[in-house]
Amino acid sequence: MVKTYYRPSGFEEALKLLADPTDKNSALAGGTTLALNPRGVDGLVDLGALGLTRIMADRGCLRIGATTAIREIQRSEQVRQSAGGIVAEAARNYLTALIRNRATLGGILAAGNFWADLVTVLVALDASVRIRAGLDASGVSREISAPVEEFVQKGPRKSLAGGILCEISIPSCDSPACRCVYNRLAKVETDISILSAAAKVTLAGSGKTIASARIAVGNGSKPVRLKEAEEKIRGKTAAAAADIAASAAARIQADSDLRASAEYRREVAAVLVKRLFQNLS
Repeated sequence: MVKTYYRPSGFEEALKLLADPTDKNSALAGGTTLALNPRGVDGLVDLGALGLTRIMADRGCLRIGATTAIREIQRSEQVRQSAGGIVAEAARNYLTALIRNRATLGGILAAGNFWADLVTVLVALDASVRIRAGLDASGVSREISAPVEEFVQKGPRKSLAGGILCEISIPSCDSPACRCVYNRLAKVETDISILSAAAKVTLAGSGKTIASARIAVGNGSKPVRLKEAEEKIRGKTAAAAADIAASAAARIQADSDLRASAEYRREVAAVLVKRLFQNLS
């Protein structure tokens, strides 16, 4: 049961509260995941006063503060104009409008909600996170950065290690040769996706072949990269790349749950990934 509420005005104070072994404190951003399972939490450390709610373009990247609500990301013109608009589109597909009003991008990652389409898109776009690490023995914290893909692989507990997720940085895709695509399958629009897929593709000089690509598939629990396919499609046309990537997607490790079987997810993955390359133009 929650007994205490804190609203620190600085990182040092927040990190001390989160690191205190005598208290079972939890960071509070939007609170949508915490509300579902508050057991074992004695104190809430509200991150709202740390200046982490922002969207800005800087040095070739779109930077989104960790406490920025999903609804704001969905509505932001900057986000819509960046990376082919797929971040805004994935934000729009995050559950219901009521939840999007409260849920935050940093909260999704910190809570380990890696099933979200937004995480699949971030991995495809080679996004990174900036973390204010926990206090060291002398009471000093430092900033560290890591790819979202690595954050997902390690999990939030190991990645954060008592620190605070501050920002998500997404490299720009402003070049005419760059294409960003995303699609999903869900039973209804407001449900968790059965499967999602996203890709960032750079075309060669002629525009007819692929110079490089990052492909991510959300398999029901977390996104996976199709790294072997990414290598094989270099120099191939979009049509040839579609078949190669679809073949790789049909072999992904997938989970069975109440929404779909693993076998069905692999079938869907092949279809969705093929469509990514059919929609490059």
